[in-house]
Amino acid sequence: MKIIFLISIQIALCLTLFAQAKQLPYYSGFDTPAEKEGWTEYRTGDLSSFSWNITGSISHDYNVGGNATDTVIDWMVSPPIYFHTTAFASMKVSTYGFSSPTPDNCEVYFGTENQDPEKGDFKLVANLSYMGPQFQWNDTTFVIPFTADSGYLAFKYKTIGGAWMTYTIDSISLNATVGQTELNLNEDLEVEIFPNPFQNQTLVKFNKTLQNATATLIDIYGKPVFQQINISGNSFNLKSQNLSSGIYFLKVVESEKFSATSTIKIL
Repeated sequence: MKIIFLISIQIALCLTLFAQAKQLPYYSGFDTPAEKEGWTEYRTGDLSSFSWNITGSISHDYNVGGNATDTVIDWMVSPPIYFHTTAFASMKVSTYGFSSPTPDNCEVYFGTENQDPEKGDFKLVANLSYMGPQFQWNDTTFVIPFTADSGYLAFKYKTIGGAWMTYTIDSISLNATVGQTELNLNEDLEVEIFPNPFQNQTLVKFNKTLQNATATLIDIYGKPVFQQINISGNSFNLKSQNLSSGIYFLKVVESEKFSATSTIKIL
């Protein structure tokens, strides 16, 4: 009876978390109580006089006057969000300051098990460190290649000593993909990749006949790492290009007529 009772409690907790999860599309500009709801800070390193601040955006200043051995690690974690498919994230980022990449950075993570970074299974999905130009808003986009009934987007600020770099993040938008298609312009473009995952080469097929299309491989940080142009017909062979193993995103665009993005994995 106790076992059945405990299982019932666990199921009830899971259903409660699912019911509380925000739905895609999700937006927060941190301007209203509803947009701030559920965002929580976790401080897992040395405590400084500056932490994450929510006032029309989320921002973190540097560790003013910090000791050389201080390691400040502050997280700002979203409320639970229902990622029923992979999602595209867009946001505005502003940076200013100066320090070398080692002691000061800001990264984006995704986790599912717990909102607390010390208890969850957070994985790196993007890096906002040293984004420029400084002192202005920069638009950035990246893909969240995971699904979860209750997932969390997290920003991790880390600095050592008194390294100076300030980050401000605003206008976070999370939009679900349709299957593995990012965007439909005038007509639907469907992409089939086989084999996937692949090691040396894979075949990319389309449900449309393309003319002079461009295919771009994008890594998980949103950086284009390879581009193939002048693609015509219903398929083409994609080689691994000696890229490191991992998850990438293949974006295919033909002028303003077709556009689609699919997730691939190189072994």
